[in-house]
Amino acid sequence: MTPPAILGEFSGLEHVACGTIICNTEGVIRYINPSAEAILEISHDQACKKNIDLFFQDKNFFQQLKKDMRQQIVFRENEYFIKTKNNKTVCSTLIASFI
Repeated sequence: MTPPAILGEFSGLEHVACGTIICNTEGVIRYINPSAEAILEISHDQACKKNIDLFFQDKNFFQQLKKDMRQQIVFRENEYFIKTKNNKTVCSTLIASFI
């Protein structure tokens, strides 16, 4: 579960039903909400301050995504299949946007 002290600037995202992961432009995870914890079977503590590509098998995708994010390009894919490190496949709408 996401520790309350972490929420700060991300307050309210813990109530969002869809999985939400906030990363910096280098892909380092700053926040993961409880829905994302459940979907990806990782805890906030396991994910926070680690690079997002550690948790997914498609490293090339995340390298390109990080490059796009540095250029402030918004990415949206309605049916993106994510394969987790636990070998679980999740079909998701994936939106990557700069904040």
